[in-house]
Amino acid sequence: MTQKKKLIVLLSILLVISLLGWYVNHLFKNDGKSMTELINFSVADTSKVDRLIISDAAGLKFEIKRTNQGWVDANDGCIVQEHVKLILETIKNIEFKGYVPENSRKQFMKLMSAQST
Repeated sequence: MTQKKKLIVLLSILLVISLLGWYVNHLFKNDGKSMTELINFSVADTSKVDRLIISDAAGLKFEIKRTNQGWVDANDGCIVQEHVKLILETIKNIEFKGYVPENSRKQFMKLMSAQST
């Protein structure tokens, strides 16, 4: 084998090893992290929330919005401010715990449907 061929083979091997190393590093980059670290679901700063729409399975909606005087409904009617504070606190504390396994989704949907009816 000539020197050029040896150099090309050596550089090709180094390139393949480098690519494999990058690929393995990419695969294990999130190793050890929990699902909650990978998916940030909560709203950290609820002071920037200026409108909430609450709806149910039947399609009924209730909208509230923030004004300079506090929270009001969609028609600028008065509402209980403590209830809104509780909702915002709940939004801030929501955590994503993980995915429902594929084989449990059907049973989980039945359970959730029965509880919300």
